[in-house]
Amino acid sequence: MVIPFVTYAQSTVPQSDKSLFPAPIESQQRAKLLFEVLLGELNAQMNEPSAGYSLILDAARKSDDERLYKRAVEIALQAKSGPSALEAARAWKQAFPKSRPANRFVLQVLIAMNQINEILDPLKTELKLTPAKELPGVISSLPSQLAQASNKRMSLAIVEEALKPYLNASDTSLASWITLGWIRLANNELTTSTQAATQALQINPQLLEAGFMALELFNRDHAPAEALIQKILLVQQDASFRLNWTRALLDKQRTSEALTQLELINKNSPKMLEAWLLKAGVLFEQNKNELAQSALQRYLEIANESDANTPQTKRGKSQAYSILAQIAIQNKDEKAAESWLAKINDPQSLVSAQTERARILARKGQIKEARQLISQLPSNTAQARKQRTMVEAQLLRDFNEYDEAYRVLNTALTATPLEHDIAYELAMLCEKMQRLDEMEKLLRNIITQKPDYHHAYNALGYTLADRGIRLQEARSLILKALEFAPEDPFITDSLGWVEFRMGNTKEALAILTRAYKTRPDPEIAAHLGEVHWSLGQRDQALQIWREGLKLDSKHQALLDVIKRLKAPI
Repeated sequence: MVIPFVTYAQSTVPQSDKSLFPAPIESQQRAKLLFEVLLGELNAQMNEPSAGYSLILDAARKSDDERLYKRAVEIALQAKSGPSALEAARAWKQAFPKSRPANRFVLQVLIAMNQINEILDPLKTELKLTPAKELPGVISSLPSQLAQASNKRMSLAIVEEALKPYLNASDTSLASWITLGWIRLANNELTTSTQAATQALQINPQLLEAGFMALELFNRDHAPAEALIQKILLVQQDASFRLNWTRALLDKQRTSEALTQLELINKNSPKMLEAWLLKAGVLFEQNKNELAQSALQRYLEIANESDANTPQTKRGKSQAYSILAQIAIQNKDEKAAESWLAKINDPQSLVSAQTERARILARKGQIKEARQLISQLPSNTAQARKQRTMVEAQLLRDFNEYDEAYRVLNTALTATPLEHDIAYELAMLCEKMQRLDEMEKLLRNIITQKPDYHHAYNALGYTLADRGIRLQEARSLILKALEFAPEDPFITDSLGWVEFRMGNTKEALAILTRAYKTRPDPEIAAHLGEVHWSLGQRDQALQIWREGLKLDSKHQALLDVIKRLKAPI
């Protein structure tokens, strides 16, 4: 068992200036003890910690010297012997009941050994012996100390009991409520954790610690937490907290609200690099390229002004260059795209940069040269080899080299049959190649082997719906996918499409409208427009399709539906 040696337990014990042992010990006895200590240290240094520990602990008991008790505990900890460390710490505490270091060791070893049922008394003693000015810090450290405890319910009960005298004391109430909030949260008691955060905010409305607790509650879908966050934002100007709130909103697909928060950060903290980069990424996702480009230019200006050369800044610049390259590609400016990609020097971004350069070559018809670039990607790990295979197959698929893409993926899957991502890519390729039975077999194998792989449920359900067969089964598969990813707009699109195929047109319209609002996408636009068209709402359909064409003028599914319905666009 590994017993961590806790820093705060290493405080200095009282020492004598004149001797290793107290004066009352007679010289002959002192000599024997000194020999015992030296022998103990020799054993400890010569990989005989058990013998060294026994000798030092015996000397500590005979001499009544705190330093020797402490040394016995240290030897046991270094030997990773929890029971011995606990024995020595308890002996020390028994000999010196008011010794805070001794009590601390008892507490920490009990926590490390996961004997949580025994920590109440030493925890109370620790709080009692702690100087007043240090007490808030000690209380605040409890959540991290107990983070690895297996019995979290018992941990919570013990901490609640130990903190009762400190909840209403002016100098400890804030730390106590925050500590209870985090430990309750670790125990998944969301309501009482919110109550603790509320109590803390009543004491200090600007308390960021309570704010971050509320963010964690919000991320766990605890609705009342949002009111706490909004309350904090009214009085707290910390840009990092607002940025974390923005990311939480994006995780919930609340994009417009997230952009509003980013605008506030840009206004109030104009030099905050992360906000400009995140804003650019969100705008690019929404196909607002001019606004994204403006945000990226501002990001690069600030980054270059700061002259920061940290790994984080390098990654950020590489991400900015990558997005600018993608915008240039969409604008059919391949020269500018290559120029942006050439600036990328962050190792983590080189894969995407090399991939984009390969795609530029492929668009020029230089497929062989494009594959040569892909072959230069790292392949020193299984994950790197999988990534290289996926990139090559996607390149071949996107440029209609279906047979070669099939060969690449099938070869890789034969070598690694449990690589579900490769199996999924092969299934999607089979769909394009009209090898539908093989596609279904691949997807069902994935579902059997990895039941939480929601993409497989969605792909199979959507394919059945698109072919107009086994619609009830298709709907069940898509609903199963939504259980794993309830906010995914593309799975929501699949549900809308199967409802349309089943004749539930009004329900389909509501679902597809929601999906398109969450994520404007040409595929979703194709489906939503067709539902409007079927309801006789021709103007709405044409408007949606035109928006979709602005997103991608060559999107095949969108072009197909417009052609099939002979829409006047």
